[in-house]
Amino acid sequence: MCASIRSCSAVVRATAALLGACFLWNCPAVADTRIELGGGIHLRWIAAPQPTFVLEGVPHPSTTAPQAYFEIVSRPDESSDVRTQPAMLGRYEVQGNTIRFTARYASRNRAGYVVRIGPALQRVLPTGAPATIPIEPGEQKTAPTARVTAVYPSADILPENLLKFYIHFSQPMSRGRAYDWIELYEGDRKVEMPFLELGEELWDPQQQRFTLFLHPGRLKRGVRPNEELGPPLTAGRQYTLRINSSWQDANGLPLQSGYEKHFTVGPPDRQQLNPEDWKIETPRAGTRQPVAIVFNEPLDHAMLERVLVVKHQTGNTIDGEIQVLDGETRWEFAPAVPWKTGTYFVEVAANLEDLCGNSIARPFEVKLQDRVAANPQTRIAIEFIVK
Repeated sequence: MCASIRSCSAVVRATAALLGACFLWNCPAVADTRIELGGGIHLRWIAAPQPTFVLEGVPHPSTTAPQAYFEIVSRPDESSDVRTQPAMLGRYEVQGNTIRFTARYASRNRAGYVVRIGPALQRVLPTGAPATIPIEPGEQKTAPTARVTAVYPSADILPENLLKFYIHFSQPMSRGRAYDWIELYEGDRKVEMPFLELGEELWDPQQQRFTLFLHPGRLKRGVRPNEELGPPLTAGRQYTLRINSSWQDANGLPLQSGYEKHFTVGPPDRQQLNPEDWKIETPRAGTRQPVAIVFNEPLDHAMLERVLVVKHQTGNTIDGEIQVLDGETRWEFAPAVPWKTGTYFVEVAANLEDLCGNSIARPFEVKLQDRVAANPQTRIAIEFIVK
């Protein structure tokens, strides 16, 4: 038996196999290790990219709800009872004799986790097995690896009524404090309250793209925030979007470095999108040359990656790869297999937006009754012929 938690952690770091020999019910485990529970059942904890707990050797796990075998809770403070802590959000997967739980988010307090053993697992473990198993992350010595890879829009001149930024990261990031790490400056002056700070932060499923809205109430004319505070951006002036290096990734490590996007503000854009202003470049049959659409202005980067679909005239969707280029003014689609002669369509969702929220369906600034009366079509089709 280990003399202390510290000495136990050192042993586990040296060799996870010793856990089986010591049968250490009460010693916290460290990242990427294995704990023998007895009866051929063991628990593995994988720290990155998201906390993952794998229970292996379970007899017939598919016959019972996975939560009846184990749940994960964030390590409570001294005043809390682990039995009443809410279970962490995440996804269970059952395959053969293995149950895998992947946490949706990393623990924000970095204090560790507790595996709460359920009744279905208690029944198959040896007598005297614990009801809970602490998981301690231990001292974090890993160097920061996360970085900002891109900020969109990518242009250096942005419209005065810009609606949002997309911030891309090289790996999953933490949630809950995003707005603490982002600031907007005009020269040396910090712009006050420029962003819409949502209670539920807007992340993609991989937690690698954060959507940052400038406050819509300050963008729309005739709305009180706009009249009292004015727009966050002013045409003709220069700004810097600053991202603080203290922003933590999903494992609690800061960014490698901060990031700054410098840009100049141009006139506002309040015009509804008109696909007739776009140009299409047609590929040749027998090649994987991309079909391309060239826009007359930059469009929403994230939407360009998901709301355009290429179809054959038969209605079949064509598989392929999308690229957004030239400052979000060019969209390309390269098919997975060479083009065949025939008629094709690029179907575009009518909610596709420019940088200011103007879509094919309607401009951003429109009265609610006009939105209802318009009842716009949901998609448009741009035809092209491959020869």
